[in-house]
Amino acid sequence: MLETLKEALFIENGRCPICKRVLFFTKDHICIDCVKKLERPSGREAAEMFPGDPSKRRHGVYLYKGNIKEITHLMKFDNRPGLCSFMGKLVGRELALLERQDELEELDLIIPVPLHLNGIKERGYNQSELMAMEIKSELSKKNLALRSKVAIDVLVKTRDTPHQRDLKKSERLVNVKDAFEIKNPEMIRGRKVLLVDDICTTGATVHACREAILKEGASSVVVVVMAVVEI
Repeated sequence: MLETLKEALFIENGRCPICKRVLFFTKDHICIDCVKKLERPSGREAAEMFPGDPSKRRHGVYLYKGNIKEITHLMKFDNRPGLCSFMGKLVGRELALLERQDELEELDLIIPVPLHLNGIKERGYNQSELMAMEIKSELSKKNLALRSKVAIDVLVKTRDTPHQRDLKKSERLVNVKDAFEIKNPEMIRGRKVLLVDDICTTGATVHACREAILKEGASSVVVVVMAVVEI
């Protein structure tokens, strides 16, 4: 029993990162009680497809406050690829519950917001890419986005920009301007795209990515983020 406890404590999902409860014999990375306590958005940042221009709709699953901040920090800076995949699974499940499922059924591509090569070397993985893989898997289980594929070689980050968290809103817009490019334009022309990222604060990063995708001829880009800042 002692050896089993030691093994559980020293694997990535050995403990819930929020309440520190030991997680026995599960693929989950957060206990069910703490998942239920994650705050949901409302109002302008509501977790629903926004009306209006279909190329500019956004879906935010959790509010970027409280425990989700700790989760995000672990995903980015504590070598937790499994946690990234687990959060992608939760996001995918929420997307599958949307009323406007016609847009999900018709998706062609699921594109994660990319990191610069230096960021990949430093972190070892792209958290948005791991989330995108699980989002695709969860949607497929509900017979959604069946014709879509996760495209990790289409949108690339060409400049190694400073971290957005250290900048003011006006500085963030400038920081990521023209930082993203489409590597294979023929893959997105006329396609319906789901853009995946972990956080939306000012929206500068997803805006820059969305504009790059639309500029090369995508028919629409819907954004989904794990966490969105309260407005």
